[in-house]
Amino acid sequence: MKRIYLDYAALTPISFGVLFRSFITTLTVYGNPGSLHREGVVAKKMIENTKKDIAKILHTQKEQIVFTGGGTEGCNLVIFGVLHKVIANGVERPDIIISAIEHPAVYDTCISLEKENKITLTILPVDENGLVKEKDLRASINENTVLVCVHYVNNEIGTIEPIKDLARIVKKYRKEKESSYPLFFTDSAQAPNLFPIHIDSLGVDFVTLNGSKMYGPRSSGILFVKDREMIDGMILGGSQEYGLRAGTEDVGKIVGFTQALINTDKKRISEYSKIENLQKIARKLLTEKIPEARITIESEFCSPHILHITIPGFDSETVILYLDQKGFAVSAKSACKTDDKEVSHVLKALNLEENNLLSSVRISFGRKTKIRDIQNFVNALRQTLDILKK
Repeated sequence: MKRIYLDYAALTPISFGVLFRSFITTLTVYGNPGSLHREGVVAKKMIENTKKDIAKILHTQKEQIVFTGGGTEGCNLVIFGVLHKVIANGVERPDIIISAIEHPAVYDTCISLEKENKITLTILPVDENGLVKEKDLRASINENTVLVCVHYVNNEIGTIEPIKDLARIVKKYRKEKESSYPLFFTDSAQAPNLFPIHIDSLGVDFVTLNGSKMYGPRSSGILFVKDREMIDGMILGGSQEYGLRAGTEDVGKIVGFTQALINTDKKRISEYSKIENLQKIARKLLTEKIPEARITIESEFCSPHILHITIPGFDSETVILYLDQKGFAVSAKSACKTDDKEVSHVLKALNLEENNLLSSVRISFGRKTKIRDIQNFVNALRQTLDILKK
């Protein structure tokens, strides 16, 4: 039975070219980048060259790029790094603002910090399409706010947030108050395959990217830091990455991540066109063949690679397991929360009807997805629902 993978938002398969470059680099560039001998100098120079390549794509400076072990680590580094810095400077219980639908790497981290009475947490509501409203952010910022976190594209429902507009509000507040705070952070893990990450125009202070979401190596990523004076390192024990992320650099993964980003940048326009067409077809077929399914986010507010639906009266896990038996890999919510039996905080934030909260399916498309895969999936879903009705 041929498997059809429709869970690209959870993890993208590493591309052969990226894997090859990463593997060859690991074999041949084996010196510690911190060493003074030739092997170490070669490794260090390779890291510096990758930062130049990344900075060019992101429209920023190589000194503002920090390599991390993935998206979750990057998000935690921003939150804990900023928090540690401001508390050391005398701010008691600083306020952090997040959207109600942030990825668990941000949402759960901030909830935990609030429970420990280390921060005051403000959670911004979203509308029926998952959008943060400018007026809500404007009303939530106060003199104790040190960080605002709103992701670029939601991993569960696909909402594209108005990052530039939200960042503009933060910058305006800082200017009016003649303050360095709050800082603005956007987790962009789901964005780079389809949306350009031009940091100079986004107007943000921190950006995280995750290699495993763009056909790159697992446990690889970067953090853009506009001003390193505004954040402390949280992984200590060395001076690597400007002291923000200690530990011997994995040159192979760094090269692999960089190659994945280069590939993504080259393919973005053609990939967007293809993926957008796939979502249009999927929406049409679902409407025609599964009228009981409800598409969660309107297409104009949704990234083309994610399509979230609810099917009232059907249990998500049961539907997903039936589909898995038929050869289709889909999910219900963030893969980071698969073992969590609680209702998704993202769906709660949308104020969906009670019978929809545990009846969701997320389909996500990628480079290898074909039209016939979508057609076969919709047919399989129809068959599954008919079986479960009996």
